[in-house]
Amino acid sequence: MKFRATALLAALCIASPHSAATVQEASLAELAVDIAYDKCPKLHDDEIKLDGPEIKALGFVGAPETRQHPRVGAMQILSLKRGDGEIVIGAATETAFCQVMVLGPQRETAHAALRANLGRLGIDFSPDPASSSANEYSTVEGLSARPEEGVTVGVQFINASGPRGQMAAFQVFITDQ
Repeated sequence: MKFRATALLAALCIASPHSAATVQEASLAELAVDIAYDKCPKLHDDEIKLDGPEIKALGFVGAPETRQHPRVGAMQILSLKRGDGEIVIGAATETAFCQVMVLGPQRETAHAALRANLGRLGIDFSPDPASSSANEYSTVEGLSARPEEGVTVGVQFINASGPRGQMAAFQVFITDQ
């Protein structure tokens, strides 16, 4: 069932406007949007891999690391450090979860760009109070949609700034029920 849901998401996504030639000139916010709305659905559907040429073309090098995520378990992580900050991709294909994080001073711009481009998924989302929260250091905006019977697509936009640093994140997960 996982592939039915992820194929649906991949089919709905609007293609990225960035070419490989402009990747080095792209801001971290632009890269985050490209990864979130073009690469994440393809990672979900096993169409591309974190260590594949599509991700390496964005400037990521090396082998993905395996880390534990509190909600999805083992996930593969790759990061790219640049002069204007760091971008991290995380994917857990067994649980249809993808995460894009921007760390550093570009986080506000990345957060706004990720939020503004949600329409690229081609799905009408509704607020999800159960997956939203706020405290003195962060806000989490959760949204969910049921694009077809038995499939739920959830997204979260996270914006954090505190003693441990600055971060903007986009998370998308798909469940078949």
